[in-house]
Amino acid sequence: MFADVSVAGPLPLIYHLKDIQTREDLCTREVNVFQNGTLTIKSQISFHEVCRESIAHQCHMPVTPMPEFCTPVSDAIKQLLENSDEETLSISPEIHEFASTILSNPINELFDTYLCISQCENAE
Repeated sequence: MFADVSVAGPLPLIYHLKDIQTREDLCTREVNVFQNGTLTIKSQISFHEVCRESIAHQCHMPVTPMPEFCTPVSDAIKQLLENSDEETLSISPEIHEFASTILSNPINELFDTYLCISQCENAE
């Protein structure tokens, strides 16, 4: 999916829909969204019927705690760095540098990333 972040303001959005493929069990559409003559969003969307004989090759979604019960990644990294010492947990200079890179990344100001431990269950 292509998206231009300039979609905003009072200008109308014009949607162009193109039929790419239509079958009995599947259809694919291309959606182009224009604003002020400029392509701002482009995506392809497919719809299909649920098939009884579908392959179960993916893991089931794990049961994970709600974000408010998880530790933010930046806090976990800070705790790891603060609580490390040479006797119990030695952290290499490369890990220190990597941790500093993660903590200084501006994406942390935009998104909350939480650390939750879960395991992927085997598909049945």
